[in-house]
Amino acid sequence: MKKLLLTFGVILLPVLVFAQWENQGPFPNVEYLTDTHGLAVDPDGKIWTSSFYRVGGVPFAGNPDSTVATLRIDVFNPDGSEADFSPIQIITIDGVPDTLMSPASARGMRADHNGNILFTMGGPNTLYRINYETGEGMGKMDLASPGITPGVDDNGNIFMGYVIPVRQVEIYDENFNFIENAVDSARGFSRTLEVSPDGNTIWWPGYTTGSILAYSRPDEFSRFDQVPDTLVKGFASESMVYDRINNLLYSATGSGNDAPNFFNGEETGTDYAPNTYYGIDPATGEIVDGGFMYETEDPVNYRPRGIAFSPDGLTVYHGVFRASGEPVGMQHATRPNTELVVSVEDQVDLASGYTLNQNFPNPFNPTTAITYELAQSGMTTLRVYDMLGRVVATLVNDTMPAGYHTVNFDASNLGSGVYIYELVSGNVRLTNKMTLVK
Repeated sequence: MKKLLLTFGVILLPVLVFAQWENQGPFPNVEYLTDTHGLAVDPDGKIWTSSFYRVGGVPFAGNPDSTVATLRIDVFNPDGSEADFSPIQIITIDGVPDTLMSPASARGMRADHNGNILFTMGGPNTLYRINYETGEGMGKMDLASPGITPGVDDNGNIFMGYVIPVRQVEIYDENFNFIENAVDSARGFSRTLEVSPDGNTIWWPGYTTGSILAYSRPDEFSRFDQVPDTLVKGFASESMVYDRINNLLYSATGSGNDAPNFFNGEETGTDYAPNTYYGIDPATGEIVDGGFMYETEDPVNYRPRGIAFSPDGLTVYHGVFRASGEPVGMQHATRPNTELVVSVEDQVDLASGYTLNQNFPNPFNPTTAITYELAQSGMTTLRVYDMLGRVVATLVNDTMPAGYHTVNFDASNLGSGVYIYELVSGNVRLTNKMTLVK
């Protein structure tokens, strides 16, 4: 009898139960204190971050004994060592240096569809794209007002909002060309937004309203509904990320300055802890992962302002910004990649209508076919991982119809060994193993 692997806990539809997050303490070390206001992770697993404040400095032109204060983008390898091109205080684009100097302030970061880093700066209001492999600038555009952490869909379209309320949410293509206003007048002050992989849902956390709103459209050719749905009440979020591996929206709840458990000034009756991130099912608004928090003895002055996952989704990096007091930094947490072996008969009870069949042929060299079944249409991913948890191939990343599907996998560029392939659709997550023999 073939065995299927169901990871991260048992699925009792519609709730997905995750292993407990384990706090691993400061990252990269206890001395790194910068007041996070932007955080991203690139495909190599490098962690990018910047302080809101100008904590860097470069020699002043004409006077090498003096320095001018600058923003500083720090880039760390997963082991905590600094990347070769870090820190970045001057972004060079087409040979022209651009110093991140006064009165600049960092506003947010996000990895784009290719893993390059989008960095939002205020004063002057600018959005940069930085090559994640070299640290060199790839392009920039001016913004109308202080921007926030943008969202990026799988086509590379950039969704940019602004801190000040009743401003628009704009869509740009991957080359910074304006497409349209997605939202004409967004509600509340905000520090971040997120967008679904297909680009048809915008999650807007107006932290002064105490809610996460969802603006949606049926397809890329339609206009976004200007009257949003309220996904969650009681969140005063200033930091958010969409977990593409598990199809969950992770959002901070609020802080001592903007407390959770209020919606438009009224108590919601919820009991969300401040400075904590929860995993939210974006289809229902249900909290399905109890999440993790920034652990400190003085949480009142700390405001979550950055979050990003490692490429395998098993490590999360998050940082806070101080309202007052001493500088603060980043922490990281991990969750075990626990696996539960489930027989085919048991799988039917857990996720009726969903199957992930053994690839054929297996072992294989270098191509094989993977067949899977979906009980209903929905956003679906099929990824292949090596035994270190790194994504080596994404075979499906789209909204798929119900029914049977077959995908061919070409491993010509991979070495012999055992690989894990994983199907995620809605709240269902199934994995299996295959063996490449060359």
